[in-house]
Amino acid sequence: NAEAISRDLHEQALKRDMASEWAAMDDFAKVNFEKRRLVVLIVSTTGNGDAPKNAEKFWRFVRRRSHPPTLLEEMRYLVLALGDTNYDKFCNTGRTLDKRLAELGAKRLRPLACADEG
Repeated sequence: NAEAISRDLHEQALKRDMASEWAAMDDFAKVNFEKRRLVVLIVSTTGNGDAPKNAEKFWRFVRRRSHPPTLLEEMRYLVLALGDTNYDKFCNTGRTLDKRLAELGAKRLRPLACADEG
Protein backbone atom coordinates (compact mmCIF):
# COMPACT_ATOMS: atom_id res chain seq x y z
CA ASN A 1 0.00 0.00 0.00
CA ALA A 2 0.99 3.66 -0.22
CA GLU A 3 2.28 3.92 3.35
CA ALA A 4 4.46 0.82 3.07
CA ILE A 5 5.92 1.94 -0.27
CA SER A 6 6.60 5.45 1.00
CA ARG A 7 8.27 4.21 4.18
CA ASP A 8 10.46 1.84 2.16
CA LEU A 9 11.47 4.67 -0.20
CA HIS A 10 12.32 6.86 2.80
CA GLU A 11 14.46 4.11 4.36
CA GLN A 12 16.27 3.50 1.05
CA ALA A 13 17.05 7.22 0.76
CA LEU A 14 18.49 7.29 4.30
CA LYS A 15 20.66 4.23 3.58
CA ARG A 16 22.13 6.17 0.66
CA ASP A 17 22.88 9.16 2.89
CA MET A 18 20.18 11.25 1.25
CA ALA A 19 18.24 13.76 3.32
CA SER A 20 14.73 12.40 3.68
CA GLU A 21 11.76 13.04 5.90
CA TRP A 22 8.69 10.79 5.96
CA ALA A 23 5.25 12.11 6.84
CA ALA A 24 1.68 10.96 6.48
CA MET A 25 -0.27 13.26 4.18
CA ASP A 26 -2.32 14.76 6.99
CA ASP A 27 0.91 15.78 8.73
CA PHE A 28 1.73 18.17 5.87
CA ALA A 29 1.66 21.23 8.15
CA LYS A 30 4.20 19.69 10.55
CA VAL A 31 6.76 19.34 7.75
CA ASN A 32 6.08 22.76 6.17
CA PHE A 33 4.88 21.18 2.93
CA GLU A 34 4.67 24.47 1.02
CA LYS A 35 8.36 25.18 1.71
CA ARG A 36 9.68 21.82 0.51
CA ARG A 37 11.85 21.85 -2.61
CA LEU A 38 11.54 18.15 -3.49
CA VAL A 39 8.51 16.03 -2.67
CA VAL A 40 7.61 12.44 -3.55
CA LEU A 41 3.92 11.74 -3.02
CA ILE A 42 2.60 8.19 -2.95
CA VAL A 43 -1.16 8.17 -2.68
CA SER A 44 -3.88 5.58 -2.99
CA THR A 45 -7.43 6.01 -4.16
CA THR A 46 -10.23 4.45 -2.13
CA GLY A 47 -13.72 3.51 -3.22
CA ASN A 48 -14.61 5.08 -6.52
CA GLY A 49 -12.09 7.89 -6.68
CA ASP A 50 -11.87 9.15 -3.10
CA ALA A 51 -8.81 10.25 -1.14
CA PRO A 52 -7.87 7.98 1.78
CA LYS A 53 -8.90 8.99 5.31
CA ASN A 54 -5.34 9.89 6.35
CA ALA A 55 -5.16 12.47 3.53
CA GLU A 56 -8.40 14.39 4.07
CA LYS A 57 -6.83 17.51 5.63
CA PHE A 58 -4.06 17.57 3.04
CA TRP A 59 -6.62 17.08 0.27
CA ARG A 60 -8.67 20.06 1.49
CA PHE A 61 -5.53 22.20 1.75
CA VAL A 62 -4.33 21.39 -1.77
CA ARG A 63 -7.74 21.90 -3.34
CA ARG A 64 -8.30 25.28 -1.66
CA ARG A 65 -9.06 27.72 -4.50
CA SER A 66 -7.74 30.75 -2.60
CA HIS A 67 -4.11 29.63 -3.07
CA PRO A 68 -2.06 31.77 -5.44
CA PRO A 69 -0.78 29.99 -8.59
CA THR A 70 2.77 30.54 -7.31
CA LEU A 71 2.31 28.85 -3.91
CA LEU A 72 4.54 25.89 -4.80
CA GLU A 73 6.78 27.45 -7.45
CA GLU A 74 9.96 26.37 -5.63
CA MET A 75 8.82 22.74 -5.39
CA ARG A 76 9.74 19.84 -7.65
CA TYR A 77 7.61 16.74 -7.24
CA LEU A 78 6.55 13.37 -8.50
CA VAL A 79 3.42 11.38 -7.77
CA LEU A 80 2.94 7.62 -7.63
CA ALA A 81 -0.79 6.97 -7.68
CA LEU A 82 -2.14 3.62 -6.51
CA GLY A 83 -5.57 2.37 -7.44
CA ASP A 84 -7.67 -0.53 -8.62
CA THR A 85 -8.36 -0.87 -12.34
CA ASN A 86 -11.73 -2.44 -11.49
CA TYR A 87 -12.99 1.08 -10.68
CA ASP A 88 -13.93 3.75 -13.22
CA LYS A 89 -11.89 6.39 -11.41
CA PHE A 90 -8.62 4.45 -11.39
CA CYS A 91 -5.95 6.47 -9.51
CA ASN A 92 -8.24 9.49 -9.37
CA THR A 93 -6.68 10.90 -6.19
CA GLY A 94 -3.17 10.79 -7.63
CA ARG A 95 -4.27 12.18 -11.00
CA THR A 96 -6.08 15.08 -9.36
CA LEU A 97 -3.20 15.75 -6.98
CA ASP A 98 -0.64 15.74 -9.79
CA LYS A 99 -2.69 18.24 -11.78
CA ARG A 100 -3.33 20.51 -8.79
CA LEU A 101 0.34 20.67 -7.73
CA ALA A 102 1.22 21.84 -11.25
CA GLU A 103 -1.57 24.44 -11.08
CA LEU A 104 0.05 25.77 -7.89
CA GLY A 105 3.38 26.24 -9.65
CA ALA A 106 5.21 23.04 -8.68
CA LYS A 107 7.41 21.47 -11.35
CA ARG A 108 6.84 17.83 -12.22
CA LEU A 109 10.07 15.77 -12.16
CA ARG A 110 8.59 12.76 -13.95
CA PRO A 111 5.20 12.05 -15.48
CA LEU A 112 2.51 10.75 -13.15
CA ALA A 113 2.95 7.02 -12.47
CA CYS A 114 -0.18 4.91 -11.89
CA ALA A 115 -0.07 1.42 -10.43
CA ASP A 116 -2.79 -1.18 -9.93
CA GLU A 117 -3.09 -2.39 -6.34
CA GLY A 118 -5.78 -4.90 -7.29
